[in-house]
Amino acid sequence: MNPDCTLDAMKVIVENDLKENGSGKLMRWMAQQQLPRLERWKVQK
Repeated sequence: MNPDCTLDAMKVIVENDLKENGSGKLMRWMAQQQLPRLERWKVQK
């Protein structure tokens, strides 16, 4: 993972990693919905 990773790139990473770990679609969706609330991406719009 790159420190300059964009929000969209992080969503793909989260989706793939959670799918690989056997998480269901609802859990993957919820995780992606939380990403924009993280401090790292609050200033990026």
